[in-house]
Amino acid sequence: MCGVPLNVRIGNYFNMQNFLSSASCISDILHNLGYHQIALLGYDSRFAGSAGFFRTHHINAIDFHNFKEMLNINNDNLNDFSGFWGIKDSLVFDYAKKYLSHIDSTKPFALYIPTADTYFPEGYVDKAYCKGLDTTYNSAIKCNDKIISDFVSWVQR
Repeated sequence: MCGVPLNVRIGNYFNMQNFLSSASCISDILHNLGYHQIALLGYDSRFAGSAGFFRTHHINAIDFHNFKEMLNINNDNLNDFSGFWGIKDSLVFDYAKKYLSHIDSTKPFALYIPTADTYFPEGYVDKAYCKGLDTTYNSAIKCNDKIISDFVSWVQR
């Protein structure tokens, strides 16, 4: 989003208030043009400095904690792999459809949806959404491709 190589020391980014504050990102340009910007995250926005990044660059974020409250999420709707957990991407994209159906389309906006089901090295296959796929990383990519493709088709309609 910023067009800069991300070369930072790996550390605890969970509590960062700002992230890449000196970078000029596409979201900063859109903000200056009056765009409303929102990111829909199926994971904890504190992960990897996401909350600090979005805050610093004018993007409102709805994350795992918001989704759990808004949608009454239970354990069947979580992806849990490689010690990383969050809400299944299919549910995040379902919420994106609801969000887009109620947005004021006369005002400019940008919607960001970082996905998590293909988190390396194992990924997560949403068995309810992608019936018949095994639980390999390749299948996680295929399933996520289907989720995103279905969303793009919905937007085009």
